[in-house]
Amino acid sequence: MAVRRFGSPTSFWNAAAVLANGVSSVVEVPREAEQVLFLISVSAATTVSVEVAHHGVLTPEGNEPDHSTLPTIFFPLLYIETPVQYVFAGSGAAAFIVPDFEPSWVRLRSSGAATITAGHEGTGE
Repeated sequence: MAVRRFGSPTSFWNAAAVLANGVSSVVEVPREAEQVLFLISVSAATTVSVEVAHHGVLTPEGNEPDHSTLPTIFFPLLYIETPVQYVFAGSGAAAFIVPDFEPSWVRLRSSGAATITAGHEGTGE
């Protein structure tokens, strides 16, 4: 069985000037993802957290999910009852892995204003 890689180093933000409490682009992670690596680079102190949403609404035929409709409600992601986030004391870069990844829709939120480049990489079957 072949392992497939997916993602982009700029899928969330690409050297974007992000305001405090700003959110990134929404990314759909394949349902067969085994783990997701988040890659983040910031220009100033901020906390970047991962938020997730349900797969989307039903299609007109009643099938789930309708990938053409982005979700509107996102929730902070917890892993073993701990928020999935990275606290930057100043400018810097970090990467962290979330194993056993299940959510389909993902976005990032920055608590402070900064220029941010952020993306993801994952593996699956």
